[in-house]
Amino acid sequence: MTVPDTNPSTPILITGAEIARLAGVRPSAVSNWKRRHPDFPTEAEEGLFDRAQIVAWLRAAGKSVHLPEQDSIESAVLQATYAVRDLPGVFDTPEVLLQLFALRAAASGRYERLTPLARAWGRIEAANDPGLVYSSTADALTMSDPDLARALRVSSVVSQLRPSDWTRLIETVGHFHPRSTDWGDASTVLLEDFAKRRGAKAGNVDSGPSLVDIMTALLEPLEGTVYDPACGRAVFLGSTWERYSDTVTQLYGQEIREQTWRLGFLHLLLQGASFQLVTGDTMVDDRLWQLRADRIAVEPPFGLRLASVEQMDGDPRWFLGLPPKGHADLAWVQHVVFHLADSGIGVVVLPTTALTRRGRSEVIIRTGLLEADYVDAVLYLPPGMLTSVSIPTAILVLQKDRVNRAGRVLFLDARQLGTPERGGVRSFQPPEIVKIGRTIQRWRDGRLEPEAQFSGIGTTDEIVANGSALGPSRYIQYAVKITEINGEPIRSRQKRLTTTVKERLAALPTVEATIRQQLSAIDPVDGPSFSHHRLGDLLITDPLPGIRQREGGEGDPTPYVTTGMVIQGQPILANVPAESTFGHVRGRMVRRGDLLLVTRGIDGHRSVACAIVRFDVPASFSNWLIRLRPDQRRLDPDYLRLYLTSRRGRAALAGAATGSVIANLRHDTLKDIEVHLPALEEQKALVACLTAIETQMSQFDETLEACRTTYDTVREGLVAGILSLRNAMIETENEVGTNAHR
Repeated sequence: MTVPDTNPSTPILITGAEIARLAGVRPSAVSNWKRRHPDFPTEAEEGLFDRAQIVAWLRAAGKSVHLPEQDSIESAVLQATYAVRDLPGVFDTPEVLLQLFALRAAASGRYERLTPLARAWGRIEAANDPGLVYSSTADALTMSDPDLARALRVSSVVSQLRPSDWTRLIETVGHFHPRSTDWGDASTVLLEDFAKRRGAKAGNVDSGPSLVDIMTALLEPLEGTVYDPACGRAVFLGSTWERYSDTVTQLYGQEIREQTWRLGFLHLLLQGASFQLVTGDTMVDDRLWQLRADRIAVEPPFGLRLASVEQMDGDPRWFLGLPPKGHADLAWVQHVVFHLADSGIGVVVLPTTALTRRGRSEVIIRTGLLEADYVDAVLYLPPGMLTSVSIPTAILVLQKDRVNRAGRVLFLDARQLGTPERGGVRSFQPPEIVKIGRTIQRWRDGRLEPEAQFSGIGTTDEIVANGSALGPSRYIQYAVKITEINGEPIRSRQKRLTTTVKERLAALPTVEATIRQQLSAIDPVDGPSFSHHRLGDLLITDPLPGIRQREGGEGDPTPYVTTGMVIQGQPILANVPAESTFGHVRGRMVRRGDLLLVTRGIDGHRSVACAIVRFDVPASFSNWLIRLRPDQRRLDPDYLRLYLTSRRGRAALAGAATGSVIANLRHDTLKDIEVHLPALEEQKALVACLTAIETQMSQFDETLEACRTTYDTVREGLVAGILSLRNAMIETENEVGTNAHR
């Protein structure tokens, strides 16, 4: 891995995945932060964030930060991409940058096929007309390496570039060191970024990263020859070589579009793979006819129509029957079976409708696949597995040699797995991928026990009897008899919760009366009689205690308040939690009654993190917090908290905040905030009234939550036959109903 030499004044842009690595969390946590925290930094560019702003926010929020010693190749490539975003066509066509990556990598000496181009970069860099030199360089390879010459061919985008545009491109790519850069990773990042920005608009629907991982898990062990008959940009093939180059001997692929073929060719070349990539329409022009591969994976284009089905008659690939004109899905399935080695495994990504459609020709093909015992497993996936397309998908697993599983098919339902990420793409976590992989391996080893709501087994005879439909609902047990909830038997749980609800309902009249009493004490007034004060005049500005440190672990541990604690509000409103204490603490100190405000994150009038210290012992607090110590002879701390968290107080704080990117609070700006105060006794009375209402409201919330939990328990118990209605209750209800009818 390497980082290009960058201008220190240029901001470092990072992706959401890199933010997760910085904070040591999953990407889904970053998505939650963006939704829940209005002060989360906004995107500097589409999908990219200013790293300095992110680091500042993480520290302000009390979260851990793991800064790498150097920028990742991901960040470096994305910065290079955005550096040329205004050049005509370059931002929307990764081909140009990928070609320049290949020329730059030629000088590394690591790529034998690029050896003739070892000095090409220097010639282009020194030329007055770099475009002309580049074109002649590609043409010179036509005789010696025609495929490489095709991959480096001047595109319409390149032909439009001016010498000044070339200068920008050369300078941008020149920052990458030819020997220390991982060019395989660089090409992967470039293609992934292009897929995210363009998706289906680029003429392709690309596999999401999790789909590639799932296909890989279904094909393991990956070994021998690997083939993708609709390889696109060779994302799957490149990932396979990167992970399994020790066991995979050769990659094969076919792609219909010339430009996409060039991207795949250059990607595999920079991965250092041993490969053969051909162009042509796989359905009507199978260029790898003689190939019988050990592993095949294909994500064919969805909705493809076969305009010339009649011309396909006689092709031995359609040994189970000609596919219908309107749907090419099962043609791809037969193509994979035709190209499988005797012990090979193939996976085909399909729309779920292809597995259940009742068209005569498709039923015949599916029946033939089942009776020939080629269908090994069916995996149903949630929407969002493909970029820019939300259509439900499934994976059909094919295998010829199924001695220990003959006449049976495994069904897996993963539609409840995965997490939605940016752009609606579904992301599977590593444990979920492992679960799918281990299940398929146990199935192949003959030791699988079906798991309710996830896996089931159907016989060929019953599947054919059901119209050869390969849906999971008939073969996976979904209706599971639940006898426990959260480890507690339903019977005892129902008794415990019913008692709790009855006690809470009995207390509701008191709760209601208290709220009525408090609300009746509040009346409108003609005009506020509050006095006006500067906040700075109401604070005690005694000298800070300075640095304090417990030495040798002597004495009681000192509580430490982080920014996250203030945002959550709980630890500083309760007793000292054990996990929040330290034996050796340095820092500023707070005491009971002090207010703590987060210094960053005041966004408009929407939020302010403010809480009161309730500890009976002094506490040290984070440098990202501001301490306010009210003069309690004039200002009640709880009233100040209510004031600052009100709409009026939030607006005042927003007006006092400084900073154009992230709003900051400072002691000096806080002092000028105007506070409207009643007399001290009235402050306390107002706080007592609102606190009483707040407390009673929480009683309502807890009672309602207890009712919901009890209802859920009773419902599960009734449908499972563990709980039942008493006969007396039923008879009483019948009697009431009869009287009502009369």
